[in-house]
Amino acid sequence: HGPNKQEQRGSGGVGIILSPKAQRAWEMGGYKPVKYGGIIGGTTRLMGIHLAFLDDNNNLKPIFVMCAYHPSTLGSSKNDIERTEKNMEEFSIAYNTMISTINKNVPIYIGADINCKIGTTISSDSKPEGTNGSRAVTGKFGNSEHNTKGMEVRQLLSTNDMCLANTFFKHKKYNTYTCPKGSQHQ
Repeated sequence: HGPNKQEQRGSGGVGIILSPKAQRAWEMGGYKPVKYGGIIGGTTRLMGIHLAFLDDNNNLKPIFVMCAYHPSTLGSSKNDIERTEKNMEEFSIAYNTMISTINKNVPIYIGADINCKIGTTISSDSKPEGTNGSRAVTGKFGNSEHNTKGMEVRQLLSTNDMCLANTFFKHKKYNTYTCPKGSQHQ
């Protein structure tokens, strides 16, 4: 799903591909329509789908699976910075709106291209960050660096009482892609 006219090859968009088992889970979830977060900065950045699985006792357990493509920094000019800030603000509103439509008892799983350095546990994490005081947003594993955009994403997660799960366990190898200064990746 995305804009009718794509600006350039590989210019964005999100999608969720369902395996046969996940297709059955969508059926058990009632074939609820896919949720879209609108077009932000020329591309679709959010979508989600309701699924339901049977647990060991044959009880139906609903989940919500979401795909998110966070806005990235466009450049260093004043116009680029303003467009980036506008895209991030629109994204945050759409993200929070989508999350608010999901029943609080339904687990939400998000696959995301975050485009930032979110860091690991920082000094303010000694107190839980969740709005209801329940947990920290990040754990102690992963890349410890963070930037301004990463702090904005932390706030977005905190507002929705969510965490970045892969920072709570040790990985054999931590992989990330860093675009060299002045170059663009494809």
